[in-house]
Amino acid sequence: MKYLNLLRTPSRGWGKIRIILPMLALAAVFLFLATPPERAEANSHLTCDSIYPVCASLPSGVSQLTETNLNGAKIILGLRSGTWNTSPSAANFEIHQDKSGTAFSGVAVTGATRDSGNKLTLTLSYNGDFDADKKLFVNALAAAHSGSNDKLSHDVSVYHHDVPTAVHIQNAYQRVRSDGSTVIEVHWSAVTRNTEGDTTYVPSYDMEIQRVVPGVNESAPVDGRWEWGFYATLSANPDPEEVHTGSARVDPGEYWVRMIAITYNRGTEFKSRPSADRKVGVDHAVGKVTGIQVTPGPATDEFTITWDHVPNAARYRIQYTTDDNFDSPTEASASDEAQEVTYNGLLPGRDYRLRMFAVAEHGREGPPSDVVEFTSLDHETSQSQGPPEQGDDGGGDTGGGDTGGGDTGGGDTGGGDTGGGDTGGGDTGGDDTGGDDTDDTTPPVTDEARLLALYDTNNDGVIDASELNNAIGDYLDETLSASDLNIVIGLYLQG
Repeated sequence: MKYLNLLRTPSRGWGKIRIILPMLALAAVFLFLATPPERAEANSHLTCDSIYPVCASLPSGVSQLTETNLNGAKIILGLRSGTWNTSPSAANFEIHQDKSGTAFSGVAVTGATRDSGNKLTLTLSYNGDFDADKKLFVNALAAAHSGSNDKLSHDVSVYHHDVPTAVHIQNAYQRVRSDGSTVIEVHWSAVTRNTEGDTTYVPSYDMEIQRVVPGVNESAPVDGRWEWGFYATLSANPDPEEVHTGSARVDPGEYWVRMIAITYNRGTEFKSRPSADRKVGVDHAVGKVTGIQVTPGPATDEFTITWDHVPNAARYRIQYTTDDNFDSPTEASASDEAQEVTYNGLLPGRDYRLRMFAVAEHGREGPPSDVVEFTSLDHETSQSQGPPEQGDDGGGDTGGGDTGGGDTGGGDTGGGDTGGGDTGGGDTGGDDTGGDDTDDTTPPVTDEARLLALYDTNNDGVIDASELNNAIGDYLDETLSASDLNIVIGLYLQG
């Protein structure tokens, strides 16, 4: 209660306070009325200092002047007292880079428009380059205003910022996710930027895509049709040696793809020049190959395959091997137009397992077919199927009635049949035993030849970038081993 009584009891100074409060209120009103209107109109983050008789600001929506937006930039000038001339001229204004009057190289005033009595807008042009933040001093000559006979000036900051270098896309291709959806996957490396003399790596990137429309942008992308694909943010200081990956989900079709690096400096976004455009095809799903028929022969190392056509397939990948798990199969390819194909390189009399994959135009692969088992021809099967070399068939005369019968001790035994063409001639010592099949067996196909046949889809004898992409896609889908991928990469480097 003691403290409450003190509050309720008027102090000795209360009368003075009642006099001072109205005086402060009148002073506040006076200051408000005396404030120049240009301070309220200066729609910018720049504040006009009271020491300047002229204030400078930027139009709404422009946060700062930079080396990239200086050409065509506008600056609003306001007078604290006096008015601008009715018809101001660009010649009545100067641009310097310091208070001593050093000219700002490349910057000029190209226009002056009076907005009101004490407010006008200057338009600048710029054609040059500088490597650090600078001050831009705007000087209004006495002929431009009626406020005084002096040259009035105000400075505006101009920030230097090098846009990032263009992004290099290392690879771009389609990929099928586990749920069956398709994406375009892009691999790229971080690029550099230069900010106020410091070189750093850019952490932010945009991927843009443009769907190919026949008759519109088949040969090259068209401005105005780009769409956002994905936005990637790397670590604050990305490893320049690391390859970064991003993907955008798309429907089947053909697309143009490009990457853009993005940086920010004092709230302003800077974009690099776009990367080189990449064209990427995304396929519809393809099904499993069915109706496979394998016929060994006619030679012991050959076999012929037929199969049923698969919708959306552009070619077929064929694997055959003597092992059970297809760990190191021999591979071959066939076009979709082929009705049947014949291959060689088999070992005689061996059991083989074969499977096929349907492959779409841009490399999307269907599931493996059911495994088909077959046996290559051996010597005896090949001999029994071939025609006899001589008139005698090598059968009845040698091991039949003539040799073991009454003819043994007669003319037949010492004559043409036993010691002649059949026993010592074409059949026993001739073509089959010492001839083509035993000594002239075709060696297995090398891994390089096998993989070249599989991925060299344009049959030019080398692996190009698009064909390498197909191999990488197969590796990512776990249908191509790492060792085989290394061989394909070696073939690509040789080309």
